[in-house]
Amino acid sequence: MIVLKAEVLNDGRHTGENISAKLETMLSSWGIPKEKVLCIVRDGGTNMKKEEETTHFHHSNVAQDELVNLQEKLNQPKLKIIQECVTRWNSTFYMLERILKNKDSLCLYASTSNKISQLTSEEWILVEKLITLLQPFEEITRELSASNVSISSVIPLLATLEKVIDEYNASDECIRNTILVLKQEMRHRFSHLENDILFATATFIDPRYKTKLFKNPSTKDQVMKNV
Repeated sequence: MIVLKAEVLNDGRHTGENISAKLETMLSSWGIPKEKVLCIVRDGGTNMKKEEETTHFHHSNVAQDELVNLQEKLNQPKLKIIQECVTRWNSTFYMLERILKNKDSLCLYASTSNKISQLTSEEWILVEKLITLLQPFEEITRELSASNVSISSVIPLLATLEKVIDEYNASDECIRNTILVLKQEMRHRFSHLENDILFATATFIDPRYKTKLFKNPSTKDQVMKNV
């Protein structure tokens, strides 16, 4: 046996999602496409089973064919399950959205097979809540990725996104924790933009925005000196 790499889960949470992300990162670092992986050996832990289920339909043409047959019986669109990618955040949104669209066929597949476990009603509700929460992020990402987007829209769109998240009413602890992480990541990645004279000036001279969405009162003075 040859060991290519060993990884430590620094946060100590050995969830299926974390394990899946680690495996994908290790494969990526060695330039090994997931399609080349024929087998993953695991123990019988619930977390490992969950990780396996996220890639079940991508590793088995038979499983995919069975799902298509069930979709035909239920008179549903033949939609494949989307696999998330650790380097593209919105792939998680698309994966959850596609899972929800395939809810009936996936539930039937799980009930007639022991290959994946059945999601509980609470887990399906959580999927719906996560989709609702991530929808604005997906919309803003598409808008900022458009070929005709202006740099003057970056700060306003991010400010709008932050306002939407602040107003999101989360009664579920998991959703509250997700919101907290999203806010932290937004601050880490984008809080500096208002101090970037290029972004701030572009926003200021755009008649749609001017100084309406600046958080820091000193930003206007800074921009005025450079206009």
